[in-house]
Amino acid sequence: MKGVLLPLGIGLAIRLALAPWFMHGWDMTTTMISSQQVLSGINPYTYLAQQSSALAKTGVSTGYYGFAYLATTLVVYTPFYWIYTALGFAHLPLLGWQGQVGQQLGLVYPDAFAFLTIMKLPVIAADCAAIYLLYRKNSRAGWAYALSPYAIVITSAWGNFDPLVGVLLLVSYLAFEKNKAASGFAYGLSLMKIYTIVAAPAYLLSLWKKPKELLAFLAGCLVANIPSIYYLVADPSGFLYALGFQASRPVSGVNIYYPLTVLSNILLEQQASLVVVGILVVTLVKTCVAIWRYKVDLKESIILLMLVYVVFAPVSNEQLLAALLPLGLLAKNFSHKLTIFPLVFIAFNASYIYYAAPIFFQSASLQSVWQGALTWWGGAVGAYASQMRYLMGALMGVGSLLMARTTFLGPLKIRLGLPPILHATRERVKA
Repeated sequence: MKGVLLPLGIGLAIRLALAPWFMHGWDMTTTMISSQQVLSGINPYTYLAQQSSALAKTGVSTGYYGFAYLATTLVVYTPFYWIYTALGFAHLPLLGWQGQVGQQLGLVYPDAFAFLTIMKLPVIAADCAAIYLLYRKNSRAGWAYALSPYAIVITSAWGNFDPLVGVLLLVSYLAFEKNKAASGFAYGLSLMKIYTIVAAPAYLLSLWKKPKELLAFLAGCLVANIPSIYYLVADPSGFLYALGFQASRPVSGVNIYYPLTVLSNILLEQQASLVVVGILVVTLVKTCVAIWRYKVDLKESIILLMLVYVVFAPVSNEQLLAALLPLGLLAKNFSHKLTIFPLVFIAFNASYIYYAAPIFFQSASLQSVWQGALTWWGGAVGAYASQMRYLMGALMGVGSLLMARTTFLGPLKIRLGLPPILHATRERVKA
C-alpha cells in the first residue's frame, strides 16, 4: 500500500496543477451547458435535436456538435456543476466557445479557474483510480500511467472523459471473475462513450455457455444505464437522434481515412463514411469469429476489439486511446508508444496554444498574444499541417494494426504451442 502512494501523489499533483490553466473550449462548454440544462430542467437531447434542426433550416447539412453521449455522463458531471454554482461562482463561465452567434470568445475570471478544476475532478479521480489499480497489478504500469504525457494531456489539458471510460473498462475486467454483476455495471457505465460497445462481444463470448452469469452481467449493465433509459422514455426522438448523430459522423481524427476529409462535398464525405462503417463492421465480425474459434481470453479480446475500432472506425479522435490505455498497460503486447501519434496530431490539429486559452484570456493584451501565437503557428505549419495529420493518423493505424496482430497471436502461441512437426525437428536437433 505504501509503495503506491508516491506515484499516486505525483500523478494527482501534476493533474491538479494543470487543471485550471488549460481546456478544450468546445468540449468543456458542452459539459457546462448540458449540466446547466439538467439543473434547469431542460432535456439536453431535445436541445441537441432542436439545434441541429435550426442548422438544417439554414442549409447546413451537418448536425449540431453538442451533447451526444449516454446519460450516465450527466450523472457524473451535473453534481460537480451543482457544487461549482453552489459555491457562488458564475453560471456558464465559458463564453462563445461553441461559435454561438453574436458572442465573443471569453471567460469569466476567476470563476473559470474554479469551473475547470471542479469539472475535471471526476476524470482526475478516475486517473488516480487507474494508477492505484494498475500499481497493484504491476508497479511499472502504475508509474507509466501516473507519468504518461498522453494521459495527463487528455485529463488536465483537454478535460475530456475518455480516461474515465478507460478506468471503467479496467474495473470491469478486474471484477469479471469474482462478480459478474459488478463487471457488467462498470462496463455499462463505460458506454457513456458509446464506442465501447465494440467490446461487448468479448464479454458475451466469455459468458454464452453460462446463462446465470450472463444474466447477472447484463443486469449490471442495465442498471448502469437507467439514466439513459429515462431520457429515452422522456424524448425517444431526441435521444435516438443523439445516438444516430454519433453513428453517422463523417470521417475525422487520427485514422487511416483522414484524406477523405478533403472531399469538397459534405454529402459525398458522409456517403464515404458509410462505406467506412461497413468496413469496420465486417472487420469486427471477423475478429469476433476468430476470438470465439481460438478461445482468446477476455483481456486480450477487449484490447483486440478496441484496437480494431482504433484502426477502422471513421471517427478516431485524439482522446480515444485513453479508453484503452489502462487495460492495455496490463497486456504484454500493448505499447504505450502508440500514444505518441495522437499527441503529435494535436499539435497540427487544434494546437496546444488553443488549450492554453484560460491563461491568456485574463486581459486584452494577453488575449492578443494568444491570437497572435495561434496565427503564427497556423502560418508556420499551415502548408503541411494536413499532411502531418494524415501521417500521424496512418502511423497510429498501422501501429494499432500491428499491435492487434501481436495481441491476437500471443494467446494463440500459448494455447496452440508448436506444430508437431516442429516439435519433432527440435528433438532431433537436441539429439
